[in-house]
Amino acid sequence: MSGSPLITPPGILENSALLKPRSSKLKPNEPASYYAKVLFTHDSTKTAAWAVLEKTLEEFGTSFFGPQYSAMVKAGQIRSPIRTDVVGKGYPKEVECFLNLKSGADYPPAVMVGAAGGMVRIEDASLIYPGAIVRASLRIYGYGGKGSPYQAGISFGLNNIQKLDDGPRLAVGRPDGSEFGGEVGEDLEAMLQ
Repeated sequence: MSGSPLITPPGILENSALLKPRSSKLKPNEPASYYAKVLFTHDSTKTAAWAVLEKTLEEFGTSFFGPQYSAMVKAGQIRSPIRTDVVGKGYPKEVECFLNLKSGADYPPAVMVGAAGGMVRIEDASLIYPGAIVRASLRIYGYGGKGSPYQAGISFGLNNIQKLDDGPRLAVGRPDGSEFGGEVGEDLEAMLQ
């Protein structure tokens, strides 16, 4: 499908390799890529942006897999890019689903902060952390199916990320150093000797 990229509603960045491509720990033989996992709450899935995402998914699925697409989805024969397996993953309790977004190493995403007319590229990895509030621009593509060795599915590819706000750092992410507390005591010199 052509046209404007899809834009997600605001979500919570859970994990990412946005400034430098990384290899998958689960699939170490695959080439390094850029990626982001973005979590969405119940409120996010009730927005107009989410409705557009779901409508585009339905339209693309029908055009790619044919009129039997809806029946294939109900029968579990198509992998959806919208993942709902959130239980037991340590996510905040209001998280309802997530998207795994990926882009090849040759197509780095722009990671931006700000609004139209004042967008600035983020170069400092500490500013884009697990818990940051973001939205993503996506492209949609299908794979597998009849005559293919791969299970049928649809994915959202990562175009770009916009940081909208700071959010509380997620426990699933790496700590930022604040776990050491406030000021250093006077006995620091004694500890260093």
